Amino acid sequence: YLALCTETETPDQLSVRLEGLKNPRSVRGGLYLIGLTDLNGLTREAIRNTSLQVTALIGAPDDKKELFDDYGCVKIEGWSNQILPLKMSHINRAEKVSDEAGLIVKEIGCLASNGEALSDITIGLIDSGDVPVLAEELNRVEITLRPPEGHKHKDAPTVTFLNLLCRCLEDTTVENLGSLIRHPFASRLIEGTEINRVIEWLDNYQAKHFQNTISFPLFANSNQGLSQALEKLFALLSSVPKTKAPITDWRWEVLRILNAVHPAPLGSDTLELEAITAIANFFNEAEELPVNLIPQVSLTQGLRLAIKSLENQGSSPEEFGDCIEGIGWLELFHDDARNLLVTGFHERALPDAINEDPLLPDDLRRRAGLQSNESRYARDAFLITALIHSRSHVRFSYAALDEDGVERGPSRLFFACEDSELTNRVDSILKPATVARRGDSVSHSTDWLENLKPGNAASEELVLRVTDFKAYLDCPYQYYLTREKRLRGATDNFQELNSASFGNLVHEILEAFAKEVGENFLDEQEILSLIYKITDEVWNSQFGDKALPTVFIQKEVLKERLKVWAGHQAELFSQGWSIHSFEVPVGEGIFKLSLKSGQQVSVVGKIDRIDFNKNNNAYRIIDYKTSDSARDARSSRTRNGWKDLQLPLYYWMAKELGLGENISVAYMNISGEHTGSGLAELGNEGFDDALVQAKDIAESIMARDLWPPTAKMDPFDESIKYITNQLSLLAGEKS
Repeated sequence: YLALCTETETPDQLSVRLEGLKNPRSVRGGLYLIGLTDLNGLTREAIRNTSLQVTALIGAPDDKKELFDDYGCVKIEGWSNQILPLKMSHINRAEKVSDEAGLIVKEIGCLASNGEALSDITIGLIDSGDVPVLAEELNRVEITLRPPEGHKHKDAPTVTFLNLLCRCLEDTTVENLGSLIRHPFASRLIEGTEINRVIEWLDNYQAKHFQNTISFPLFANSNQGLSQALEKLFALLSSVPKTKAPITDWRWEVLRILNAVHPAPLGSDTLELEAITAIANFFNEAEELPVNLIPQVSLTQGLRLAIKSLENQGSSPEEFGDCIEGIGWLELFHDDARNLLVTGFHERALPDAINEDPLLPDDLRRRAGLQSNESRYARDAFLITALIHSRSHVRFSYAALDEDGVERGPSRLFFACEDSELTNRVDSILKPATVARRGDSVSHSTDWLENLKPGNAASEELVLRVTDFKAYLDCPYQYYLTREKRLRGATDNFQELNSASFGNLVHEILEAFAKEVGENFLDEQEILSLIYKITDEVWNSQFGDKALPTVFIQKEVLKERLKVWAGHQAELFSQGWSIHSFEVPVGEGIFKLSLKSGQQVSVVGKIDRIDFNKNNNAYRIIDYKTSDSARDARSSRTRNGWKDLQLPLYYWMAKELGLGENISVAYMNISGEHTGSGLAELGNEGFDDALVQAKDIAESIMARDLWPPTAKMDPFDESIKYITNQLSLLAGEKS
């Protein structure tokens, strides 16, 4: 690199700067160092090599002089044991980041009611990850958070689109494609339907086929609408040349892409114009290089270099009407606002620690005179002390849970107190954190929950599935949300088949097995050969050869389970049991519950399999179970009643189907616990009680006895859990 610089007479900027610092010009006069906390070794050396008269101005009382060095920087050893003036009243602890944002809004409201203008309030931003949530919360009360760095070019819509496009061109995974079509510019490339429908289609497609990469036309094209909607987008992706060229040649290709997707003439928006101009300047500056220094790159490589050059570029913050200043932690000391509300006061953010650098571990950094964890602690201890002593009102807040639900404690600086205070401070973080309630923050408005209250009258012609009864017994309100309101969580994070998808495939394979076997009897080896063949066929049809690797691992896991199942199935055949029917639908009106009110409730379902033994003229109802743990049919019942009415209701359904009196019911476990696999039969005792209990549950549902939640375990879906907790807060109950 340096040889090329010499050959082309191109100065290396880093070398120029290093030379200037090591051999500074001879300058006379005075140098005033104001409000410093630390200086790196190179800057200290440069100052020492000058003939300037150096004066350090320190904002601290005279009796604290020993805590600072000759440059006004903090002494690590002095501040490491300082007791800080941080009181319990200075700290606000919230449960989540959204609750912390709600508390900030509440604090601003209190200050405003005391006559403080927004210009007299500054928000300190220790953790940049909290900024989007805080900005959204302030927007809801018509206050704009003005970020300290202004508007970064890399965050402009055009640049974010180009970044997503690069990812998709380099690796067209479902994740990358999903991110690209969610960008507003992509709507210009979507045809035939609106974008939210396309996103839903793509998520459903991936939930079914689990593709590692996406190509056009789509594999197993089960959704013609999705194919048509994505055709124009894939045409753009395929039109991009895959060759390498001088980086300056790609500017016209970038312009062609932007003209195809940009919703308005380029440059109609000021912020967009600045970002696009910055990209253009990158390519123009590259053209000024000597020919032998212009690199040969692909389009994506060129774009990534252009985007990388924008990291530290941006436009000045706009002047808004009602706005509040957001300032980074290290700049707060120099801010002149009387009131500070500092967010992100949690461990790992303050002090900021670097413990995992493989080349520069903390001990080596300290010995080399570089910034270390010790120096960061000393710096932040000084800043906290200075902020508290120089402001009318200072509050530090943090969220006890991050966005992933992982617990985090306050900054270790919170415990730099008298020994007598330590117990109280530890005790304070063990108590429940503050949760923003209605009125604290408009983002916690629960008006949208009104339609989810279980107060509506039940349908006069209520139809229940056999699985609805267990759902109601587990939690009446979750039954209402999932079964009556049909709510479900949505995700695009597909890494492997979930339990439901895995179970559905097992049912499909066993259904195909039953069709092919009919009423014949096979030995274990014949069963195993047939079931493996069917599994491979189902897998190839569903996933092809470009699915996620985990899907193929799951196929082999299933084959191991089916190998155990084959032995049990062969034993059933040897006992004279044949497959009579499979996937037997029990439709509306076939089996009804007669309630005390005189109403009748239909119960519907689908029986996985019915076996028949001609030796004793007996029928057996079989329900497949594919969970990791084997299911004991006897666990469906306790001394207090039935926990799961599925098998006894199948028994009563079978009688309505005309199968006579000699009927038994059982689970067929195809589970990860091989020792518990096989048939788990349930005795017929207590089926009359089960029928009575089913009628009681139907009566409760008709009477809308669906609240409060009674789940003894977390719901299967985080969205359902959130709704339940919010309604509990609304009702004034403990969540």
